[in-house]
Amino acid sequence: MKLNEIHVRDHFVLKEGGKYYLYGTEGKNAWGGKAIGFYVYVSDDMVEFERKCVFCQMKVFGRMKTTGHPRYTR
Repeated sequence: MKLNEIHVRDHFVLKEGGKYYLYGTEGKNAWGGKAIGFYVYVSDDMVEFERKCVFCQMKVFGRMKTTGHPRYTR
C-alpha cells in the first residue's frame, strides 16, 4: 500500500529499529464521518506500507467517532 492510499486522522509516526510506524484513526473519509478502526502502517522506506490492526472495530469504543491523538511513550 502506498502512502497516498492511507486515509487516517490524528496520525503519529514513530521510527524504531529501522522501521517507520504510522498510527492513526481510519475511516472512509478520515476527516469526517465515523471512524472504522485504529491501525498501524509499517514501512521500511515511508513509501510502501503494510497495514496492521490495533483496534479493528470501533465498537470497542462504543459510540465514539475517533480515538483521539495517539501517543508513544517509553
